[in-house]
Amino acid sequence: MAKKFDLSGLRKQPLKKKTASTKKDDYIVEAIHQAEEEVVAPPPPPVVKKVVKRPAPRPKVVYQEVVPEKEPVKRVTLDLPLELHTKLKIYAVTNQTTIRKFMIELLEEVLE
Repeated sequence: MAKKFDLSGLRKQPLKKKTASTKKDDYIVEAIHQAEEEVVAPPPPPVVKKVVKRPAPRPKVVYQEVVPEKEPVKRVTLDLPLELHTKLKIYAVTNQTTIRKFMIELLEEVLE
C-alpha cells in the first residue's frame, strides 16, 4: 500500500512585489557592498621561513661480539626429597648462585 504524503505546503508562492521600502533597502545593501569593495586591505606580511640545519646523521657503528661456541648440553631430570630440595635452594640463595651452577660445580669437583 502506497503512503500518502501531504504536498500542500509545496505549492508555488506568488512573488512579492517590490515596494518603495524594499527598493530603498536594496539601495542601502548595494552601497554597503560597493564600500567594502573600495576598501583595499593591506597586503599580508611576507612569510619568513626559518631554515633549521640538522646535524649530519651519525655513522652507524656495528659491534661484532665474539661469541664462544657453546658446548652441547644434555638435560638430566632428578627427583629429590622435598626437604633436600629446600636445603639446596636455601644454600644457592645464601651463596648468590643458582642450583644449576652449584650442581655443575659440584659434579665437576667430584668427577675430576
